[in-house]
Amino acid sequence: MRIADNVACNEVHENIRPSKRYLIIINDIQFLYSHFWALAISIQQAGWDVIVAARCETSPQQAIDVGIQFIPLKLKVGVGGPISEIKSALALRAVIHSINPDIVHLVSIKNVLIGGLIVSRRNNVALLGAITGLGSLFVETNIFYLLLRPLVLYGMKYVFKYPRSIMALENTADQQFFVENKVVDDVKCSVIPGAGIDIDSIFPNPHNNVVPVIICVSRMIRNKGILNLIDAAQILHREGVRFELLLVGDIDVNNPTSLSREELRTAEENSIVKWLGYRIDIPHLIANSDIFCLPSYYREGLPRALVEASAAGCSIVTTDIPGCREVVVNGVNGILVPPRDTILLAGALRCLLKDAMTCKQMGMESRKRFEQLFTTASVFAAFNRCYNALDISLQV
Repeated sequence: MRIADNVACNEVHENIRPSKRYLIIINDIQFLYSHFWALAISIQQAGWDVIVAARCETSPQQAIDVGIQFIPLKLKVGVGGPISEIKSALALRAVIHSINPDIVHLVSIKNVLIGGLIVSRRNNVALLGAITGLGSLFVETNIFYLLLRPLVLYGMKYVFKYPRSIMALENTADQQFFVENKVVDDVKCSVIPGAGIDIDSIFPNPHNNVVPVIICVSRMIRNKGILNLIDAAQILHREGVRFELLLVGDIDVNNPTSLSREELRTAEENSIVKWLGYRIDIPHLIANSDIFCLPSYYREGLPRALVEASAAGCSIVTTDIPGCREVVVNGVNGILVPPRDTILLAGALRCLLKDAMTCKQMGMESRKRFEQLFTTASVFAAFNRCYNALDISLQV
């Protein structure tokens, strides 16, 4: 064969070589849309094939339309029985083996644990384990969770012994937690400040509400502090304080702490709140509100709703817990209160409702903090540091 022919064959072979494969395993496709959509598109634009495996309670068509391969997965959310957990593990194993990815990006503590154990038995696959909050497992005090925690930590320690692995966390408190528990060292964990929001996608909207508007955007579950917020609103309502409280978000039938529609409708009937349910115009709703409130006692990662509130220039009342205090500096762009403390929650809201100038100034500080820390550019820079650590030739 002539040299020219040999070169031509090599060029053809190079042209048909498959793209690099980036597999994202996530609980539900909706979480891809709300948190990782910009990342997935940027990975595609860098020349990689993006494959998403998830539950599909929301239609996957949006992902399919842009060329993202979708694989339906029946993943049990939370801790299930032995049979359901075995089924989840087998389903994850089947997906990972069939795709043969160059990198597996696992999202949520359970997926990181189970999927990470599977990946760690393979060679030359990079593992990005994204833990978006420690959830109920590291908050609740029932005996089952107390017994389960050390087993989870032991499993995580095994997963991240895998050479090409890195743990991605959303706040410094979680990073400190895993380092102090000797699950990983500083070199193998990185803080990625949430999902990021494009700096031009949400703007503060100057408005002059006759009645101040408090808004809470969240799943309607108890450990997000929804009942505490309703109780605080009742206190202020009895005092004659004027305000409107909007609850935005749906119930979560898969979560045992979900509120019922009847509970939320009862609160509406008492003229304390307006429950708007699931909405697609959240940026508009937040930008036209005066105070954003998330009284969570869930072990948060970095709540996207708080970042959206910062981008929209809202003053914020939230709890002094990991994740929330990453966004809010007490007395600067909002007020931090102890979790589950209805009286202090009502007091913080009262303070801002009765001091419009302070409320407005805190909102301006929120926007400044967003621009400094939580834009898409900041988040992508953090992802790129992870890819570099994994020796992945990918920059988003």
